[in-house]
Amino acid sequence: MTTPSHIPSEELAPEPSVEADPQAEPRNEQQPEADPPRKPGMLGPAYHVPVVHTGYADGVPFVCSICGSYPAADVNLRQHHGAVVWMERIKLNGPFCRSCGLSEFRDMTSATLFRGWWGVFSMFVAPVTLLANLNAYRKIRKLPEPVPGSPRSPLRVGKPVHKRFAIAMLVVPLLLVSALVYAATRDDGDDMRFAERGDCVVNSGTENDPEMRFVACDSTEPGVFRVVGRLDGATSDAGCPNESTAAFTYRNDRNDDKYVLCLVAVDSAR
Repeated sequence: MTTPSHIPSEELAPEPSVEADPQAEPRNEQQPEADPPRKPGMLGPAYHVPVVHTGYADGVPFVCSICGSYPAADVNLRQHHGAVVWMERIKLNGPFCRSCGLSEFRDMTSATLFRGWWGVFSMFVAPVTLLANLNAYRKIRKLPEPVPGSPRSPLRVGKPVHKRFAIAMLVVPLLLVSALVYAATRDDGDDMRFAERGDCVVNSGTENDPEMRFVACDSTEPGVFRVVGRLDGATSDAGCPNESTAAFTYRNDRNDDKYVLCLVAVDSAR
């Protein structure tokens, strides 16, 4: 058979075989390691850095910083602890989805209600903390149910604050406010330490709980008495003048302040 003139004969020759050298080290060819699959809305293999990218929650500016769900509200929650002379403030940064936000709001608000009042300054800081959380709560509760975006599930919401034992601690500020109002509006009468002979007074209270007030001596108010004597440092009316028909005794053991006012009814003195 004749070889075609247009094909070189050397191209038709078989290639020499190459035998493997048994002494040669085997070649370890490593394939490039493939990146682990990424979940929607999460960045990297750890899946803990929430991001927003094309195709995932388009148009949503925030995803939950705890579980990666969307939508989320960009709010912060706070917690306050008081302990007589020192205090501790905790801040948890958002954004939060509805479930995680409600869960953290209820836990941190309950902790503030239970431990936030026990301090001098905490009595004023705790209400501010609760009001700040309420402002965040109004935004969180307007969110729809979260759309999961990572392997982590949203937090369990838990019991509402008003169904937890901590709500009972609201009586602390209520009692404090009530005591302040009572002290501001209570009429303990005038200060009888400045009463002198010739002044007229009346008892607006009772015999066991007197509330002495200064009045004009020509007052038509019933029960008006005129001061006819004053015994400083005494607790007995034995030294009062014979005309005295009543006495007012004051004693303060803390500063050893004591005196007796000798009184006579104005009606009987006229």
